[in-house]
Amino acid sequence: MRGKRSLGVVVAAYNAADLLDQTLASLAGQSQTADQIVVVDDASPDETAAVARRWQAVMPLCVVRQDVNRGVAHTRNVGLAKIDTDLVTFLDGDDVLLPDHLEVLANQWERERGIVSARALFWTPTRSLRPYQRRVRGFRPPRKNQLEQLLHRNFVFVASLVAAEAVQAVGGFSVGDRSHDTTADWDLWLRLVIAGQRVTLAPTPTVLYRVRAGSMAADGDWLLRCEIAQLERLQPLLPPHALPAAARAIEQRHAELSLLAALGQDKRTRRGASARLIVGGPHADWRHRVRALAYTLAPTRASKSLLRRGSW
Repeated sequence: MRGKRSLGVVVAAYNAADLLDQTLASLAGQSQTADQIVVVDDASPDETAAVARRWQAVMPLCVVRQDVNRGVAHTRNVGLAKIDTDLVTFLDGDDVLLPDHLEVLANQWERERGIVSARALFWTPTRSLRPYQRRVRGFRPPRKNQLEQLLHRNFVFVASLVAAEAVQAVGGFSVGDRSHDTTADWDLWLRLVIAGQRVTLAPTPTVLYRVRAGSMAADGDWLLRCEIAQLERLQPLLPPHALPAAARAIEQRHAELSLLAALGQDKRTRRGASARLIVGGPHADWRHRVRALAYTLAPTRASKSLLRRGSW
């Protein structure tokens, strides 16, 4: 058995000058310190790089500034190329780690290997912390059929721990247009699982996932279209037994897009109509809640009903 494995952290940051100190302070205060930290500034117009450089005196931290904004997937790949450690985790420039994050994930990795998904807590200013896994139903690695389940929903949190050589073996993050960035994490976990990596969940929450306005995932229509494109791109890599699951996942997302189109642009109505994350909400019409439930329980039948009737 090998001794203690080295840990690397890649921090992708853009316009994070006002929050990056908190993120890096949480890295500096870890019970098990990182052996190498790379902060990649994706051509921020603010002082992100300057803020990061202030931490070089207290941590083994390298700062890379890109001259052109290239998106999160490319930015993380730049950081990954600078990492020379056994294990690696990826962190956004506005999230905060609890003091035992690296230690908890490293200990879990030694027992389980593969991908250790962090547990997270939603952190919204002026609101109580909320468990990420509870908010996103099904956000828990299943014991069986992980690939099929991962095609349905991403249950791996971004600040997870994995062998660096495993990430490099699958080519790192897939780089493309903005839609690739929207599903960059999910795409990486899928390719790692296809390659034989297994996902386990950390035993305790170790990350504060900061919720900010303007998230790419806030636009339901855009997110669904990006997920459909992601699933279609991945199909040539899938083993035959996973193809039906991919087809069902694509069909469900098309059905959800149809539901959102039928609901129109009313934000209160659409907020209660997510078929995958929540079934209805406090402001949702009961009919929309029934439709959302239909998509959740029987997406194929709901999709056929839409095609037959034209709309709800």
